[in-house]
Amino acid sequence: KETLQARDELGFALKFMENAISEYEQQRQKTKEEVELTTEEAIFNYHREQRILERRRKRMGNKNMRCKKLNKEGNIQKIKKDKKKQQKIERWKEAINREGDKNWGGRRRDNEREKKGQETGSGNKEIWEL
Repeated sequence: KETLQARDELGFALKFMENAISEYEQQRQKTKEEVELTTEEAIFNYHREQRILERRRKRMGNKNMRCKKLNKEGNIQKIKKDKKKQQKIERWKEAINREGDKNWGGRRRDNEREKKGQETGSGNKEIWEL
């Protein structure tokens, strides 16, 4: 009886140890599987986030490809080009106005002759008229 009781006590202890070991192994396997799944999910999420960030970076990079100096020079050139266009338009408008005034050329010549006469100091207008 004593040996059976001792065996039962030992058997109970062994069974308890075996159950504890099996539970520990099962938990360890679950944690390994969970860790693998979480690492896979984390890797997938990381790649997905990186793809989105790379796209955004590329877009921003394309917008800001030119450095500030080039942008400034480009703006200056654009302003100069616009001024030239405005001057051309003004010249065309003057030409149209001149065409409307039939005696514009004669008046201009008379004004120039008067100016030359004033510069030389001679008041003889008869010399300049033909």
